[in-house]
Amino acid sequence: MWPQAAEYSLKAIESSPKLTLILMQDSMVYKQIFTSPFFKYSLRDEMNDAKSKAYVVLLSSLHNMGQDAKMILISKIAIEDQNLTDKGAFYYYAGLSYFEMNQMEKAFLLFQKSLSIDQNNPDVYFYMASIYEKAGQLQQAKQLLEICYALHQKNDPRFPYEREVNLRFF
Repeated sequence: MWPQAAEYSLKAIESSPKLTLILMQDSMVYKQIFTSPFFKYSLRDEMNDAKSKAYVVLLSSLHNMGQDAKMILISKIAIEDQNLTDKGAFYYYAGLSYFEMNQMEKAFLLFQKSLSIDQNNPDVYFYMASIYEKAGQLQQAKQLLEICYALHQKNDPRFPYEREVNLRFF
């Protein structure tokens, strides 16, 4: 019975998380299912994760629209919210904003912070390599581009670029 109840609850959460949260907060069934040792689940964590992903989508959209100043503001809000996950992505987008505004020192520091949280984002390595390349530090740029290429291959074997394209500086 418990697994079936848990499955129905998950479907309700997926279809309407906010409404489900409101309806379930004081529900006896909620308390019995979600606090049981069988089902280790936190609806609050799920909601924070969804909120975090919404920030990432917003930041990506702002980047595509060239709204760098707004990206910095939204990134700062997201970084300061202790309940949100995806901090590496928030630092990445803040760094990307500064990169686009040609403020390379700030961009580089934010990219470093992003890497300290998530070492598997190939785009961070790419932009850091671009900063090194602009500064004439070609060996460091090459090393980061090789990491970028390897991560793209690891994350997506269908990565469409040839090694020579990614290592275009050399």
